Amino acid sequence: MSILISKKRRCQHNEIAILRDLFAWAKQNQDRVIPKSAISKALNYLVSNETGLLTYLKDGHCSLSNKIAENAIRPFTVGRENWLFINSP
Repeated sequence: MSILISKKRRCQHNEIAILRDLFAWAKQNQDRVIPKSAISKALNYLVSNETGLLTYLKDGHCSLSNKIAENAIRPFTVGRENWLFINSP
């Protein structure tokens, strides 16, 4: 249990600073972009869902990085590309 608590503290300490900077930057630049542009929609989504996007910090199992999921599906995606040419002359 102590490993999970230390991971949670590390997650909150390291990632909250990054996310605070991200949300501050988004709020600062929200009015500087063209209102109907894709970046405007992305910034509006980010700012309006700030509390929901920060909830993962409450759980020590969650991570900002998705490299574990990417590494888990990598063999399938590489294999899929290779299997295309199995029956080719």
